[in-house]
Amino acid sequence: MIVTSGQSPSPRHSHSAVIINSLMFIIGGNSSHDLFLKDNTINDIHYLDLKTLAWTNLKVTGSVPTYLAYNYSEQLDDKHIIVFWCD
Repeated sequence: MIVTSGQSPSPRHSHSAVIINSLMFIIGGNSSHDLFLKDNTINDIHYLDLKTLAWTNLKVTGSVPTYLAYNYSEQLDDKHIIVFWCD
């Protein structure tokens, strides 16, 4: 078992994950036990520094979609991630 520090993301499914350099980003998801229930969506973004094993909750500015479950994320370059989702 890997021991990490910081506040890890809450349990979820239907999220996406992207690794950029040594950071693994966890984007959105759903906490429902029903895979298709939209009531428990999660619209946060966390990242794990794979070198220090420390979790960070990313502070996002601007408008964040309220429904980020079942999203698809892709790394554009060393500083950008694009996220596709359907409301």
